[in-house]
Amino acid sequence: THHQIRESLRILSSLREPEQTVIVFPEEDALICFLLQASEFLTQGFNISLGYPLKRTPLYTLLEAIFSAQETRTQDGRYYSSHYLKVLMHPYIKNLGLYKKEATSTRILVHKIEESLINMEDSSEIRPFVSLEDIETDHQLLQDASEMICASQNITISPQDLKKLLIEIHDIFFRNFEDLGDFKGFLERLERLIYFVFEQSLVSQYVFSSHIFKRFLEIIEELKKSIYIKEFRFSKDSLFSLFRFYTEFERIPFKGSPLKGVQLLGVLETRCLNFKNVVIFDVNEGILPSVVEADSLIPKGVLWQLGLNNFLQRE
Repeated sequence: THHQIRESLRILSSLREPEQTVIVFPEEDALICFLLQASEFLTQGFNISLGYPLKRTPLYTLLEAIFSAQETRTQDGRYYSSHYLKVLMHPYIKNLGLYKKEATSTRILVHKIEESLINMEDSSEIRPFVSLEDIETDHQLLQDASEMICASQNITISPQDLKKLLIEIHDIFFRNFEDLGDFKGFLERLERLIYFVFEQSLVSQYVFSSHIFKRFLEIIEELKKSIYIKEFRFSKDSLFSLFRFYTEFERIPFKGSPLKGVQLLGVLETRCLNFKNVVIFDVNEGILPSVVEADSLIPKGVLWQLGLNNFLQRE
């Protein structure tokens, strides 16, 4: 993907008529990566006419990690260590500015917790399950993190300060989802988490973050108006599955002018349009053209014996 982006930027830099140029994305995955690297080549404006899948966003990845941690939580309240770390190591959490609006203390604390759970000399050695209370009361862990922060950042932060910070993280990203039953409460906690991440982390400084967070909040508002919000009660796993199902094919829409600058389109959006310069990503077997092997009731060997068209001939 990055090689394709670099080549497309080389092509863009040589063009004198950007308004006569289209960049086609058969798969949306490369769109955000392209935009992050192409800003200096799109100074005359650009238009995006394809949606970016929510499932490809960091916020969806964080929510999925939280759901997985809850689904594998034991009856005595302990978390599967790898799932716990997947939540904690997410960039949005590692960069929370919970202490004096700087993220370094959170980042060092998170990596210290990782070291305490994993043998860094042998990554195959990991404590299988972990309790939130055990980590919050691990005085040696908090002391080591405090000393490292003070030495590297020349700031003073006590183990008690780190404990408060850690409890706040655990409350928002773990305990917040332990006791769920109704759809309304689930949505309210999701909403609280999204606002917390946007306000406390560095995410607001990143390009397109506002589009991502806005779309998630819109979806929550849509779900609040659904019939599920009323009398129905669900198991925790059902709530997670329902949210996954609703967001499966959701896209982030981008607004722009189709008459200005370089056009960034999906394949279907290019119909009946003419351009002088055309750059198409992912012209690779399996993507363009795509490969769909339909299941047949008749075994492939029988098709071959009867002389009927089979998958290889269609390809």
